[in-house]
Amino acid sequence: MTFAAFSQVSHLAVATIYLVILVLALRKRGVSDFVSRLLDFYLILAIFWELIFFSQQTISHTLTLPTLFVLHLPYYGLFLLAFIFLNLSAALLRSKALHWGLWLISLIWLSFVLILDFNWFFLPDTIWQNSTTVINRSNLAFAALILGWGICSIASTWVTFKVYRQTDRRVVKHRITYWTIGLILTFAGGLFVLGLIYLAGSLLLLLGAAMAYYIISVHRLPDLRVIARRIVSGLLVGVLELVIYTAGFWVLQNYFTGITGYSPLLAGAILAFVLLVLFNPLLRLIQKWVNQLLFGSLVDINRILREYSQSISNILDLGMLSTVAVGLINEALEVQSGALFTVDSEFGDDGVRRYRLKGVPAMGNSTPINAQIPLDSPIAKKLGDDRSPLMQSEIDVLPEFRFLTAQERSWLNSQEMDVYVPIHTKDDWVGIFALGPKSSGASYFDNDLDLLNTLANQTAVALQNARLVGSLVRINNEFRRAYSSMEEAHAKLERIDRTKSDFISIASHELRTPLTVLSGYSQMLMDDPTFSENAYYSKVIAGIYDGTSRLHEIVDSMLDVAKIDTRALELQSEPVHLHVLLNNVCQGFSKAFQERGLILDFDQFNNFPPVQGDPEALKKVFYHLVMNAIKYTPDGGKITVAGYLVEKGAGRYPPGGVEVVVSDTGIGIDPRFKDLIFTKFYQTGELALHSSGKTKFKGGGPGLGLAIVRGIVQAHGGRVWADSPGYDEEKNPGSHFHVILPTSSDARVLPPGEISV
Repeated sequence: MTFAAFSQVSHLAVATIYLVILVLALRKRGVSDFVSRLLDFYLILAIFWELIFFSQQTISHTLTLPTLFVLHLPYYGLFLLAFIFLNLSAALLRSKALHWGLWLISLIWLSFVLILDFNWFFLPDTIWQNSTTVINRSNLAFAALILGWGICSIASTWVTFKVYRQTDRRVVKHRITYWTIGLILTFAGGLFVLGLIYLAGSLLLLLGAAMAYYIISVHRLPDLRVIARRIVSGLLVGVLELVIYTAGFWVLQNYFTGITGYSPLLAGAILAFVLLVLFNPLLRLIQKWVNQLLFGSLVDINRILREYSQSISNILDLGMLSTVAVGLINEALEVQSGALFTVDSEFGDDGVRRYRLKGVPAMGNSTPINAQIPLDSPIAKKLGDDRSPLMQSEIDVLPEFRFLTAQERSWLNSQEMDVYVPIHTKDDWVGIFALGPKSSGASYFDNDLDLLNTLANQTAVALQNARLVGSLVRINNEFRRAYSSMEEAHAKLERIDRTKSDFISIASHELRTPLTVLSGYSQMLMDDPTFSENAYYSKVIAGIYDGTSRLHEIVDSMLDVAKIDTRALELQSEPVHLHVLLNNVCQGFSKAFQERGLILDFDQFNNFPPVQGDPEALKKVFYHLVMNAIKYTPDGGKITVAGYLVEKGAGRYPPGGVEVVVSDTGIGIDPRFKDLIFTKFYQTGELALHSSGKTKFKGGGPGLGLAIVRGIVQAHGGRVWADSPGYDEEKNPGSHFHVILPTSSDARVLPPGEISV
């Protein structure tokens, strides 16, 4: 085979390899659609360029093309490849394409060369000459193509160098280092083509294209330091084994040849087998020495995991956990910065569920910036759903991260981290380790990510415990603040209540004297014949007397409440016959019963033993209960006063006694307010809707009656409560007021200091 035939076959093979790379590139998209399309265009152009070398003579014989154009076809391709590579450099490294003006200049440049080659303007072959210099049309076209190639190559180098100088991110610098290798291969290939060494130039350009494809399609590039470490270790092991084999074979040949049955072939095979067995131990030993001497020591994973687990197992403070965990990772991998983020799922202000990332300071005093990530974000899918570490290089390269929101990109740029490692419990995503670049400038490799995943798994339980403790501390602090506020409010209410009680006591005392004078004079006028014989004056004086009596009654109620509030209620305890007391009370309301058409069903209490108590105080109890029943029972209703004997040991009143129940067929009581009605000044309904008469239906009053009832009954050591099916002014379910009083003289009557309203 002649060299020309070999060259043609080689170019065809190179074109086939370009085609394979193109198919792979079409199947696996890289950084972005634009960069991938540029790479596809570059590979297609390279295929046609190689085919030009393969069939250049065929083209010149079969196609009627100008000879100059056919001769310059390889350089057209070289210029176009350099220009596309310049666009690839700009799009990949600067994340934007070249300005349209540069495309226009390139098009004009290419048109200029085509005009010269096709001679569309009928230019002479010699365009310009003097005594020393001749410029031919052919040379000018060739020079323009070479100059264009040189400018594009220099521009690619300038773009690469500029981006490397401007960026501080080691991940980007690492990718630029790889791109520089591809750039050097491409430039060297162009130089070989210009030197007419076409096959070598094609192979170098192929290697440059393969490097570009690898850089664009692979998001996690291996560290060149690791590659260098492996190469150095392999070379050293190879040299060492060669030395050992040579020395061993020399020893065998010089000292064992006299032994009967010695075979050099067998000795060499045994020696080779021994070296084969020793290869892996020697490789590990050499790698360890290379790491220590040239690249630093290797990471002892078992020691790191053991120390990490022991250090964080008992930490319950979130800030301390972040500092210790990231600090240990820094010691192991020598990272420059790091932070811990807690992750919570919550609804935002717009009602959309998001992940809330809250930063916890670790290395340094600054608090990491918080963020909110949508549930459908690629970041959430990678870290939350896939439970996989996320490299910044993946965010820069992979197409799915092109659609991150502006807030997400702003947050990622503010972090300046190289890797994000999720922390998961069995069911939930609870945190993230965000780690910056390594101090050595090396990238994070698969073994580093595996180690970080293991550390994150160990951190999950400690992080969950720290968060729970933090929540408990926060709840406890909130409870203390709430309790303190409640105590302040309670003290304020007590002061208000005490002030109100003081006002009631003072006002009632001050009102009692003029009321007594007013009542006395009104009685004198009623007894005076001059006024009693006059119907008009008699009615007016009777109204004054009734109003004075009611006001006197209200003042007495206020005084009773004041005594109960100030623990000054004193009882004169003696046996009290309930049938006499209740009969007197009911007789006092006979006029109200008649006016309202109410029916009184009164049990006889003759068979009940007397109760132990103060007659006047107990009279007030049943006076208020009966009056209350009259006020809230519609006209024509029924009021029942019934009695029951309570045996000792009964659940509702163990000491035993007599139970008096005042029932009515009135509007009833809302179950929610059965206890509230016994407080001071409580009124049912709206005050403006109450009538003014004390025995009128829903008549008005100061709201002190039931409070006095409870205070007096408690002072007797008894019990009072209310029952009702509910409140209904149409169906009138009625209500029942129960009063239990002790019967024996042994019943404990509370001293004034133990009574409360």
